[in-house]
Amino acid sequence: MNQLVQFTRGDKVRIEVFAGEKAEAISPFLFGKFTENLGSNVYNGLWAQILRNTGFEPAEYFSHHGEGGIWRRMGHIGMLNVYPHLQNDMREGIACFWGKWGLGDVAYSLSEDCVNSNSAQMIEVNSLMSDEVGVLQPIWLPTHRTKEYEVSLWVKGTVKQAHVAIRTEDGATVGECTIPVSPEWSKQEAQISIDTGDFERGRPFLFTIALSEPGMVLLDQCFLFPTDHMNGFDPDVVRLLKESRLSMLRFPGGNFASGYHWKDGIGPIDARPIRLNPAWDLDEPNHVGTDEYITLCRMLGCEPLICVNAGNGTPEEAAQWVEYCNGTLDTEFGRLRARNGNPEPYGVKFWEVGNELYGEWQIGHCSSQEYAERYRRFHDAMKAVDPTINLIANGQDCAWNAAIIEKDKDILRSLSTHLLLGSAVPEDAEPEQVYLSYMALPFWFENELRAMGRQMEQGGVAEPKLAVTELQMFTKSPRLPNNQTLSEAIV
Repeated sequence: MNQLVQFTRGDKVRIEVFAGEKAEAISPFLFGKFTENLGSNVYNGLWAQILRNTGFEPAEYFSHHGEGGIWRRMGHIGMLNVYPHLQNDMREGIACFWGKWGLGDVAYSLSEDCVNSNSAQMIEVNSLMSDEVGVLQPIWLPTHRTKEYEVSLWVKGTVKQAHVAIRTEDGATVGECTIPVSPEWSKQEAQISIDTGDFERGRPFLFTIALSEPGMVLLDQCFLFPTDHMNGFDPDVVRLLKESRLSMLRFPGGNFASGYHWKDGIGPIDARPIRLNPAWDLDEPNHVGTDEYITLCRMLGCEPLICVNAGNGTPEEAAQWVEYCNGTLDTEFGRLRARNGNPEPYGVKFWEVGNELYGEWQIGHCSSQEYAERYRRFHDAMKAVDPTINLIANGQDCAWNAAIIEKDKDILRSLSTHLLLGSAVPEDAEPEQVYLSYMALPFWFENELRAMGRQMEQGGVAEPKLAVTELQMFTKSPRLPNNQTLSEAIV
């Protein structure tokens, strides 16, 4: 292995500035980010809505690995520490991530009589052995910021009302409201103010929906937002992203993009379908779609970059997405955007055609020869809708890029590349050596980028461009430099 850099120790730093020399212009989009529905990047993170499984859906939407995957996820986020019976309750007719509240002769089931997707939660109370019975969910609230919360819930039943409450872990009520119930489905909205106690930051609470008399109730599409949300987004996250002066935000992924169908994520939020996340071991409720993403970019003052589904998606689907974002009111999907509350075109300029389709882990992965043909089909369909958009093709390295340059040089503008390193670093590695290796990384990466640029130029691409659309350190041990420390920012 060739040595790239030799480090020497010293107590002086010398910086040379050549003020009389004009260098290459620095892209205003140099410090962008990308996000996708992975872990708590979006839901229970960027998105302010607090509850999980708002639609009371069955377990099949929440893991590719059955109950075992769901238990691991519940344990990871701390729900089982708060209420250990979630596992058993799910097997007794209660929706995933919800549990039993109260005691009595009660039958729980998932009913096909629902507002959206597959099921609603049915609670049939024959008799009570406690003040009330119903369902609960462990939750975490931003009490450091607000004590006010908005509840919305679709409900129907034979009783006159349901009691909604936020409680401490031991069941004490700290905030509550009453929801009217009628024999037909109706959407009810209310506000809960929790007692202004000195709540420890990060402590768990319980969210309960319950009946205090015998009868039946059906529950669907239940949302809990802090009242200080910013168009649905968490104000702490929005503030931090603003302070970072984020220049560009990529959406919807990532591996997730190769199985994402954008039409699932438009229209009224409580009417959108839930899907099993195509790439990661969790659900996709589709609450954050195109309109929410564009709203976020505008709040942050950053440029949107949309990565279309070139995995199991089609050129026609991608072209329709372009039209939804950029089409005027005399186009089919421009009118659809207007019906969803946004009459003015979004004017999205940057579009990436697929994500890492060279990788066997990717939905719809293919050879470089096949991708070159696929890129041309997507290019032609998308550019026919809006000729002004800038497309980024899937790149990897010079070996993969060769076929795309050869076949598509007449339409090629930009190639992406992803740098995700460190997953093979052993956990017992010396932290200083890992740090020094990372500090040498830019020298190697510069050579790679210059080689790819020369290849495009020599291959006949006019004004070739490269886009680093993912970059991350993947050392996973907390004792090593990793993506949760300043090391990644330094690199």
